[in-house]
Amino acid sequence: MRDNASEIPVHPRCLARARAELLSAPPPLGNPRAAPCDANMNPFPPLVATPIAVIRSPYRERFGVPRQAGLARATAATVVCNPQLVSPEALRGLDMCSHVWLLAVFHHNGEAKTPSTVRPPRLGGNTRLGCLATRSPYRPNPIGLSAVALDRVDRTRLELHVHGADLVDGTPIVDIKPYLPYADIIADAHCTWAAAAPDPVPVQFSAEVEQVLSTTVGGRELRVWAQDSLRWDPRPGHRRTDPDGDARIYGVRLGDFDVRFRRRVDAIEVVEVVGRPAPEPGSEDSDSPRTIEDS
Repeated sequence: MRDNASEIPVHPRCLARARAELLSAPPPLGNPRAAPCDANMNPFPPLVATPIAVIRSPYRERFGVPRQAGLARATAATVVCNPQLVSPEALRGLDMCSHVWLLAVFHHNGEAKTPSTVRPPRLGGNTRLGCLATRSPYRPNPIGLSAVALDRVDRTRLELHVHGADLVDGTPIVDIKPYLPYADIIADAHCTWAAAAPDPVPVQFSAEVEQVLSTTVGGRELRVWAQDSLRWDPRPGHRRTDPDGDARIYGVRLGDFDVRFRRRVDAIEVVEVVGRPAPEPGSEDSDSPRTIEDS
């Protein structure tokens, strides 16, 4: 909704004062009356945040995670709250919301320096945009924002059961906010380089994989995870432009399985499912495409 603020003249002194306040250090958390720092201090001091929760999802590595929240709507995840910071009372009333915002930290980013530009897969992986003009995890502060469907709130166990999360298993959550339709839906919003959701790709399973899924404990759930992840073609943009498909076989880790697939002309085919334990905490992870030779 627009207002008439732009029509009200602003005195230059007010603008100067606003700029000066913007460059002054923010007050410490919990002390809103603290005086701004002097000119010799850092106007942008570092902030420290303690995770209030961690997410448990089937995505064991970054490659294969849906690139936006809500694309994998059938895949469930659990937000496990930190009992040192979140009490049952802090979750009171959250069950009245159908969706919530999760503010997460991209904790697997390993680069010491954040690139100023990135190559969005939606643009074929060859066009560069400023990192702040994209949803890339590589940004000055590695913060992610995900809107997820809230299925159930367990205040006793301090857990939120959600669907549609685009977060790696173990991702720290620094805040949870209710999704407010009246405030969060912007009817005339647009982004010209990503005007609409990408077209999903049919996912097929080989006869051998169908047999494995039908006889494996958790096979039905694994099928849902694979369809939700692979239908958006997790391969990098520059490998999605070949009209003849891609002969490489890729692997994504979903739960305790390695799901191996290749791109046919008109579909993605899952050719093998291999049982595989989850990686150890802190083990090296990459969002680069993993072929079976890399496994």
